[in-house]
Amino acid sequence: MNLSKQFSEAKGLYLVYGKAGTGKTTFLKELANHTKGKAVIIDSENGFSIDRFKQISSKEELDELFVTKPKDFDDQTKMISNILEHEDLFDFIGVDTIGKHYRDASKIDRTKANNELAR
Repeated sequence: MNLSKQFSEAKGLYLVYGKAGTGKTTFLKELANHTKGKAVIIDSENGFSIDRFKQISSKEELDELFVTKPKDFDDQTKMISNILEHEDLFDFIGVDTIGKHYRDASKIDRTKANNELAR
């Protein structure tokens, strides 16, 4: 399968889920690698290794890859909001594990965390 062609023609929002260690982050790296323009990754679990990305990447320069690492749910929420306000700047937006910080925040205030996640 030509992932580059498949991906460039398949615009939309996708949810990829599965057990730990099944390749979700690697799949995200592959999608970012095959993006022709700018890609941004919100890496909530610090699992997105730039060194590993360089190993699998066909891109010689990484000027068009942006990786952010939110420290908590509020930080993640702000990052997502800022990126979505400027989504026209990016050809690919990936979030690696949106639920990690949510789970921590929901232990403190479930209603607030649920409302923010829904937004």
